[in-house]
Amino acid sequence: MANTSNQNIFAAGRRWIKPLVLAATLGSALALSACGGDDGVDDRLGLSKPSLRVVNAFPNSAKIDTFKNNAIFASNMDYLYAGAYIDIDDSDTTVTAALSGTNATIASSSTFKAATGHKYTWAYIAGTGATNDGVLIDDPYEKGLFSDKSRVRSLNAAFNAPNVDVYVLQAGQQLSTSTPTFSAVQFKSAVPASGQDSIDIDGGQVTVVVTDAGSKTPLFTSTQTSLSHNADWLITVLPQQGIAAVVPDQVKVLVVQANNANNAGMELTAATSAQ
Repeated sequence: MANTSNQNIFAAGRRWIKPLVLAATLGSALALSACGGDDGVDDRLGLSKPSLRVVNAFPNSAKIDTFKNNAIFASNMDYLYAGAYIDIDDSDTTVTAALSGTNATIASSSTFKAATGHKYTWAYIAGTGATNDGVLIDDPYEKGLFSDKSRVRSLNAAFNAPNVDVYVLQAGQQLSTSTPTFSAVQFKSAVPASGQDSIDIDGGQVTVVVTDAGSKTPLFTSTQTSLSHNADWLITVLPQQGIAAVVPDQVKVLVVQANNANNAGMELTAATSAQ
């Protein structure tokens, strides 16, 4: 009888040990992630404060300042500036932009209620005819706790290519036999749409190809580039700089990466382009 009783005690102890170890592990990770970062356990559990980053994705723009609810948020943002996510309050929020050193609004988001666990991107872009414009993306950031997949979304900020397909080709994949990773991405729109989660794909060496929607003729093809495990990419299609911006289908690709530092924008190198 004594042995049976001891076995029951040990079995009960083992049942308690695993939850206690998991709780201790999560507690330590949460304490660490509270110090900052873009992919902490609190982010993956949906417990983090709302966060906001701002991006200058206007190839021919002057420097701008951005404001959150009329308070300066980021200043002297040149083209390619991509800020780190910064925690904000879970309250009504409006993002505006002005030429650096001025207060006259040239582009603005709509007012949105920042939600716990969500990550927001406001991108300053060239509107139709290269006017000042902006796009807001709400990312619920519903990533699996133990996933090492890369999270990817596409944004079309090219007014001269108003409806595109975007392919993220893994090594060995061919454009001719592949389906678009992001189909029919319309100007000033993201796929997946704002409010929906990014898609998960495997990391590795990838090639990014942009075509007109439904076409297999490349408008832009990148050289192979490394998509790291656990990376978070916003693949942004832009008009070329200068006079080429007004030529239909003359585009390039900016990748905005989520990390702990500002200036995370990276133009992909073109391997070939449409003739």
